[in-house]
This record gives sequence, C-alpha cells and structure tokens, in this order.
Amino acid sequence: LDVFLSYEGARIILGKKIDELVGRTEDIFNNNKIIEDWSFLAVPKVYDIYGERVKKLFTRNADELLATALHAGTIAELTWPAYEQAVARVRSKSKKTDFSVFDSFPAVAVVSGSYVEVVDGDVTIASGELPARYENIHSILTVGDKVQVYLTPHNQSDGHLMWLGDSQTYSIDEHRWGSEGASLPLSDGTRLTAFGLLRPTELKLGLCNFGNVIAINKENSPIFASAYNEDELMLWDGTDYKKWEGTAREALEKIGAFSYGVDILEIPEESKIMTGLSTIIPAFPTTKHSLLGAVQGNHVYIQYEYNDDYYIVSPHGNYKCDSNFQGAIPKPGGGIWLVCNSSSPWKDTETEVKITLQDKDSPFQNLPFAAFHQFHYRDEHASKLMRVYTHDQARQVFDAVTDNEVYSIFSHQLRSGDEILLNELVATQRTIRVQVAKFQELVKQLTQSAVVPDICISEPAANLLYLYLDKRSYDYLHLASRDAQIIASFIVDPDNFSALFSNEFDSEWVKLMHNERFIIGMLGSPFLPQLYKKDNAFTDLVDFFRTATKLGIFGCGWRRASIDIGTYESVEYVADILPHGSVVEGCLVLDSEYDWNGNKCSISRIILTPDGREKVGEYTVKYNQDVSMNAEDFLACLDAISETSSRTLNEDVIKEISRGTGLIPATVRYVFSGMKHDNDYTPSGSYKFTTAEEAVTKIYLHFLAGKCLDHFSENNNDDQQFTGILQLLAHAVPQTDPVSYIQQGPDTAAIISYWQEKLGKPGMHITADMHYKVLVDSHVTLHSPWYRPVYEIIFNRPELDPSSWPPFYKDSLAIYLHLAQNLELNDPGRPFVAHKLTWLRESAEKNLKNSEYLATVPFGSSFTDPGFTGDKHPDVQAIRLLMDGYLDAYIADLSIVHDVAGCPWDPMVSAPGVVNQVVTHLKISHDAARYYLQMLGLMYPTDADIRRWNNWDAATQQAAIAELADRGLIVEGHRARAGRSWFL
Repeated sequence: LDVFLSYEGARIILGKKIDELVGRTEDIFNNNKIIEDWSFLAVPKVYDIYGERVKKLFTRNADELLATALHAGTIAELTWPAYEQAVARVRSKSKKTDFSVFDSFPAVAVVSGSYVEVVDGDVTIASGELPARYENIHSILTVGDKVQVYLTPHNQSDGHLMWLGDSQTYSIDEHRWGSEGASLPLSDGTRLTAFGLLRPTELKLGLCNFGNVIAINKENSPIFASAYNEDELMLWDGTDYKKWEGTAREALEKIGAFSYGVDILEIPEESKIMTGLSTIIPAFPTTKHSLLGAVQGNHVYIQYEYNDDYYIVSPHGNYKCDSNFQGAIPKPGGGIWLVCNSSSPWKDTETEVKITLQDKDSPFQNLPFAAFHQFHYRDEHASKLMRVYTHDQARQVFDAVTDNEVYSIFSHQLRSGDEILLNELVATQRTIRVQVAKFQELVKQLTQSAVVPDICISEPAANLLYLYLDKRSYDYLHLASRDAQIIASFIVDPDNFSALFSNEFDSEWVKLMHNERFIIGMLGSPFLPQLYKKDNAFTDLVDFFRTATKLGIFGCGWRRASIDIGTYESVEYVADILPHGSVVEGCLVLDSEYDWNGNKCSISRIILTPDGREKVGEYTVKYNQDVSMNAEDFLACLDAISETSSRTLNEDVIKEISRGTGLIPATVRYVFSGMKHDNDYTPSGSYKFTTAEEAVTKIYLHFLAGKCLDHFSENNNDDQQFTGILQLLAHAVPQTDPVSYIQQGPDTAAIISYWQEKLGKPGMHITADMHYKVLVDSHVTLHSPWYRPVYEIIFNRPELDPSSWPPFYKDSLAIYLHLAQNLELNDPGRPFVAHKLTWLRESAEKNLKNSEYLATVPFGSSFTDPGFTGDKHPDVQAIRLLMDGYLDAYIADLSIVHDVAGCPWDPMVSAPGVVNQVVTHLKISHDAARYYLQMLGLMYPTDADIRRWNNWDAATQQAAIAELADRGLIVEGHRARAGRSWFL
C-alpha cells in the first residue's frame, strides 16, 4: 500500500479501483467481499488522498440494504413441501441439524447422520439407514426400485457400495469422479451416467459426481454425455460410449435440442457451448411443471461462452451470466433469477443483486441444481409485497431488539406465517446488522487521526525467527509487521481500538508473548550473530524485540490464550460469536482454531489477554505454556546479547549435554550454538560436519522441530505450538539470573533434567558414525528423517506403540538387529538393545497379531507364493522372526554384558576353540581361519564388516585372503552388492 501511495500513476490506478468497487451493487455478498478483501484501505493515509471517494466504499445504510435484499428476493421464496418434510424427519431422527442432499434426478436423497429419505414429487419413495459411522458419502442414486449408496466406511480410505436397506457394504475395483451434472433413469430400471449404466442387479460402479447426460424424450434419439470436460462429448451406442468426433453444436443439432424452447439464433457460430454445464434432459411427471421450464416434455438450458463472457439460453429468455449459472426462474412478483446450486450465489437480473442463503439451518443449504426442478412458489402474495418493500418498513425491523420481535414484524409486513421464509429474512437482517457495524468501525478507523506505532520486522529477521518457530513456509512475512502494529495500537488504547482486519492474525511470533525465555534461549545462542550477519538479520531481530517490549508487547503480562466456543457441524453457526478483531472485556480476538472429528468441529477462539484471568464472558480461558520474563530482565538480556562480542559453546558443556540426553555432540553443538538450515534441515556448511554427523543431526532436528519433547511422555502439559528446540533453549536460560546465559553459558542441569523428565535417561550412547551405519545397513531410508524408527534408537520408551502399520515394525527390527551386531560383547548398551527388541515384540503382538498383514507362508518361500495376497507383502513378514520366537535366545544373550572384549562375529572371540581346530585341520594361520569361518558361518559379510569385527586394517585382511586363495579355499568373483570379491 505504501508503494502504491508513493507514486502518482499508482495512486491513479488505485483511485480507479476504489471507484469501481464503490460502483458495485450494495448487497450482502458484495459487502462481504469488501470487508474481507479491501478493509486494509480503511486507514487515515488513504483517506488523506482519496477523501470521500474511499469513505463511500465503507458507508452502508441498513434500511437500504434490507430493502434491496427483499426486492432481489431469496431462495426461500420457493418450496418443495415433501422435500422440506423429509429434511425435518431425518434431522429429528439423527438429532442433528447437519444434513446433505444428493441428486438422483428427478428425485433427491436427504441424509442426516445415518438416516436417508429419497423424495420425488409429493412422496418419499425410499428410506433407510446407513452404517452408524462412516467417513463420507459420495453419491446416492435410485436404480430401478433400489437405491445405490457409494460411501467410505469408518476408518477406511476406499469407497464401498451398498443397497439402501442392506447393511452389507461391498468393496469395488471401479470408481469414477466426474463433473456435476444430470444422470438419466431409463425405462428398463437402469440409470445412465456419463460413465455407463448402473443396474439394479449388480453393485459395480462407484461414482463421485457422475458427469452430464444429454438426451431428449424422442424415441431412438441419440444420447450424449460429458464426463469431465465440456469439450469432450461421447455418444452412447446402447452398451458403451464412443468418442464423438463432431462439435458440441453438431451433437445438439443431432438430437434436435434447439427446437425445444430455446433460441438457437442467439448462439454465435464461433462460441463455445459448455455441454458440462448445460441441461438437456427429458422431463418426468414430477418435473414437467418445473419453474426452470419444460418444453415439449424436455428441460433444455444451454450455457455458452463467447468473447470470455458467459450466457444462458433458457425457455425464459437468454441472459448474460457468470460461469456457474445453469438456468433461469421467473421471480415471483416480476423479474428473473439466474440460478445454480444453492451453495453459490443466485442473481437477480433486474437489480444485479447476488442472492445467498443467510439462515444456516435452512433446509435449502447445499441443494444441487437439479433439485429445483420440483420447486414452486411458496407464497406469491408475500413475494409481491417483498418486491415493493420500503425503507420505512426496514426501519421498523432495525428498531426491534430481538429476533422474535423481528420475526413478528416481518410476518405482519408480508402477511405471512411461513416459518422457512420468515427465518431466512430474520437471518438476512441479522447479517446486515453485523455488516453495517463492521463498516461503521472501518469508517471510524479511516477518518480518525491514529498514530500507528513505529515497529516493523525486516524480511531477513523474520526468516531467522520463523526458522526457530519451524513455520517459515506457512507465514506471509509482510503480515508480521502489520500484526505488530495492530497489537501495539491495541495495547496502547484498548478502549478505543478499532481493528483493520476481518481475517485472523497470521503471525507465529504472537505465540511468544509471555514466553520471553524462548526468545532469549534462541537469541543467546553464541554462534547466531555470525550466522546471520548478512542483511543485519540478527541485529534487526534483536531490535524488533527491544522495540516491541518498549511498546508493551513483551514482558508486560500480555499473553495469547484460547477459548472453547463449542462443537458444531458448521463453523458458520458461530461466525458472529467473538469475531476476529473484536474486543471483549479488554481482550482482543485474534484467530480461530478448528478441530474436525468426522462431521463435528470443535471451535476455539484465540485471544490476547492482559493477565491470567480464568473467564472471558461465559467462556473459560485456557493458556499456553508460561516461560515468561519481566520487561526489565528481558531488556537486560537483549542488551547483553548486543554488547557481548563473539562467543563459543564450551566443549565440556557439549559433552555434558550429550551424556545426559544421548544426542551426538554435533547435534548438541548445532542446537545450542545457533541454527541455520534449509527446508530439509541440512545444517549450514559453517559447522563442517561429517556426512554421518550431518545425516544424524538432520534426523534429530526433524524430531525436535516437528514435535515437542513430550512426544513419548505421559506428561502432556507442554504446548504443542512450540518446538522441542525452543523448549530446550528455554531451559538453557537460568531461572534466577537469565543474563548469565549470555555471559556464562547454558544451564546444563536444567536442560538434562527437562530431557530426562520427558524421555527418560538415554538407553545408550552411540556415535554419529555408528548411528549412520546402522541406518544405511538396515536399508531404512535417510530421505525421510521424520520416520520414527530412524530417530528413536536412543529413547527408552515407557509404553507400547499404538501403530498397526507393519513397515514400522519391520524397519525397527532391522535397525535394532544391525545395532546389536555392531556392539562388542562387553558393551554396556547390550541390555538396552535387548529391552528395545522385547518392547518391539510386545508391541507387534498387541497390534499385528491376527492382522491382515501377516501371512502363513513358510520362511524361504518364493515371493510369488499365492499366500502373498492383498496387504500380505513378503517384506512385511520379517517381523515374524521376532513374533515367532526365533530371536528369543539372541535377545536373552544380548541382555548380558559379558566380561569378554571384542565382537561376537569374530570367531576368535565367540568360538576360539573352533578357530584352533580349523588352523590344525587346514594348516592355515589364525587370521586366515577367522576369515574362512566368517564366510562359512555368517550371512553376507562384507570386507568392511570383517575388518571392523576383527579390528583389522586392510593389509591384515589381504594377507588372510592371499593365504586362503593360495590354498584354493576361496575363489575370486563378482556378485552385485556383495561388498567383497572373494567367495568360498
């Protein structure tokens, strides 16, 4: 905005845009667009340039808006009594307000919870129940005297078919997802869709939207369909579709569509006929009197595009329209409505007003377009009175205080007692009240001489901050400064605050308010100033927090909190409860959070509160984690950071934290010295890590950044908004003397205590090289460092894993076995690996026993064995080694720390007597005997393995190989991935 206002040419362009917006129709739909998209213009600097031109953009008159709305009309002026009664019945049975409607032309199916009614004309032609729980319903279609339901069952991902009334669901191999349109019931009891026939004798084809069938009721007339793209027509040959090689116009001419009440001459030759959005379908007894029009027993409404504009050709005339309109209905009392489904705005051609439903409980929510073929006028007398509604009548409505009073006034004015119509009008005036109040706030903000606090954060500084918050790719950086200015303005004068925004706050840094210890833990990292010297990123970030503290944002008690609004079937139900930008009891409403569970949503509002109050209005306040500092200590730490010259993290500190957590020293150095990495967590080259150190550090960064440290803990008090990295850094700042963190280093005892409280003491200590080798050798991908088996090697898990995903167990087993085979017999970590294998076996038995993943195929069978079906993949069966007891003796041995040094895969350690026998029998050296026995007794050992197990250098190994080759005991050869070139 500042850039636009700085240049004359840009100011002219913006002025023209403002004038264009002012010229738009003042209706509820356009008002919402102005509030959502253009409220950023409601600032004094814009008013100083454009004056009354921009003020007019935000000036609304409630009386005029209501009169305009009633002149344009509402969908609730139409009625289909049988449908409305069906909606009421299924809602009553399910005890829910939420419902869905599915097109099954000429009928519709209504669903609420598990209850279904199919309505056609004046009667319910079918009803029944669905499974009590399901993930989603895709379509419900009448097929002859049956009703086919396509849904996704509970806890499954693939769609299943069922007949309504039959509790059995059937998996299918064939499903299609087309565009919305019409399907056609045929006289033989089948139903024709753009994907083929549905038959009452089989459940075969699952459809999510079924394309658009184009046909007329003339005998032997060809039938066309458009499945996905309006440019691609198919011709039905009675059994299958063939691609139509002609044009859309030629297809419509072939079926004679232009002779059915539409004016073909209006459609230019060079136009594009949108067959996917056109309706050409035979009328049925229940639709032949459709308000949309039926001529000679057919419904024909053709949409076309010409010169980037859209037009609808209908029996009621031809109209320029938006791309989504599919038909026209004469408006009761005069005029025409251009119509589509009820989820999108309709349009009154006379007033250009866009019409949307305002009653969130209306039975007309989410109606498909085809349903309106069975609607007729609800109360034509009331509609005629709406067409001549006056401003004085509107004033009577807005002088009323309660919705009940408004209901009575509308009932008297329109001489109607129809509940559906009156509820829609009550909801309409309620929406207008809210909109006008918002516009008044915007005008106030536009014209007042407010001083915007001088605070901003540069893009490089914001990138540094968001790296630690692990939200860099989700935040719009320019909003960080905007939100800081808004919050500072609010804190300075909460009583006279007026929000400039209708959307939520988008700045992650707000979560750090009243959590200043996180900030100091991050900024106090000794190497961070050097890593972010470019573009002054580090110093700018320190200055941002210093300025924000002086403006009262940090260190002064203000904090982010949440309020549970409740659980609803639609977020729209509570849109007016604590809306974004409102101030309630001195608290600013910032944002909303939505937690969906099936078709229910738990809704919370995020607020900014000046203290730890327990209630705001009737709602209980829940707070984030509190690691706060007062302003004096916070500023002292910021000053110390700015004044202290280059620092390094003490090596003894690194070793101490590594011992207490199990993290490798390289990872400790990176986390506590200062982080700089790209999107895949590859550390900065400034650290000069080895390949192994870099790979392992990436793994633990994913763990610490993606989840809090209570990931495995029974204690779940930590706020999930904050990364494990910030949790550790906050504990690095001493409680009693926070400045000492900068001057003397981190509080290692607090870091270790916190880690062990969450994860327990480390089960063992392994080097970066060992960790890396184990992952490479076990073939667990290093390209997915978020994958749990790769990072939990060192964790002493307190409880069983709930996972039933078999690769988790297979990969964990591979990792633990490869780790075990690299430990010497006297390694103190052996019992921990035995514990991990025991835990894994118990977890697998709990979650996989009798599962669909495990086969009964014997070990050693071919991968093509017929026992490997469905999800019973060969590679998954590895976990059976553990579950079936094959590793019990090995686990028992691992639980012992032997008093013998060396590796068990070196026969001189584990079986020295056998080595001596081989030496005697073959008359070879001890080294040659060791190598020979390792090739004879072990599975696929590599030369690198043997060198490590035997503690050999390359020359010693070559000497043993030469001796065996000279005796003819081994031969040279090549085998892919063998890791050696000599074999028995």
